[in-house]
Amino acid sequence: MSAHADLSLKTKVKKLVYTTLWALFLPFSYLGNKLYFFGKNLEFAKDWKAIPNPEWFNHELDLAFFSKWRLPYFFERGIYASEVARDKKVLDLCCGDGSVSALFISPIAKSVVGVDFDPKAIAHAQRRYGQHENIQFSVMDIRSMNFGPKEFDVCLWEAAIEHFTQNEMDQIISTIKRVVVPGGLLHGHTIKKKAQASHHDHEYEFDSLEEMDTFLKKYFSKVEVWERVYKERTNFYFRCVN
Repeated sequence: MSAHADLSLKTKVKKLVYTTLWALFLPFSYLGNKLYFFGKNLEFAKDWKAIPNPEWFNHELDLAFFSKWRLPYFFERGIYASEVARDKKVLDLCCGDGSVSALFISPIAKSVVGVDFDPKAIAHAQRRYGQHENIQFSVMDIRSMNFGPKEFDVCLWEAAIEHFTQNEMDQIISTIKRVVVPGGLLHGHTIKKKAQASHHDHEYEFDSLEEMDTFLKKYFSKVEVWERVYKERTNFYFRCVN
C-alpha cells in the first residue's frame, strides 16, 4: 500500500469516527442548547422584568439573543470604542460585566484596566474574562479614582455618564484629564433623554447633541459628537481630545 493510500485510509477512518461521535452526542448538544437559552431567559426575567434592575448588564445576553432581538447597540459601542484602542493603555470606567474590555478592546490594546463600583459586576468580569493577560478588573468608585497622572492613553466611559449628576461629571472629568496623557482621548456614549428616564438609577440624561457638545467643551478644546437613531432609542457618542 502506498503512503498516499495509507494517508487516505487514515483520513477516512478519522472522518468516520468524528461523524459517529457527532451523531451520538447531537441529542445531548441539542438539549444543552435548550437548557442554555432557558437559563438566559430566566436571567433576563430576574434582572430586567422586575424592579429594581441592576446597574450593569450581562452582555452575554446580547450574544445569546441577537438572532431574536436583532439589537446592535452592544456591538456598535464596542466597534466604535475599538477604533481608538489599538496599542493603547486603556482605562474603562464603569466597565460593568467587562465584555467591552474583553471582547473589543483587549485583543488590540496594550493593556486594559476596567473599574466599576459594583463588586458583583467585577466578580463576574474577573470570573468570565480574567484569563486575558492584558486585562485587570478592580472595584472602584470613579468619583474617587486614585490613578497616577498620565497613566492612560485612552479613557472609555461607555453607557455610564448618565448615572452621575452634572456636578459629579465635573469631578470625574477633572480626574480623567489628569490620568490621561496630553493628546489622549475620552470616548464614550450615553442615551438621549426621553419623557421618562430610561433607567431608575439615571441621574442626568442629555437632551440633545448640542447640550452634550456644550457641556464637554467646558473641558476639552476638541470634541466630536454624533448620534445613532433607532426606533427604541437614540445613542449619543462623544470623543474628546485631552
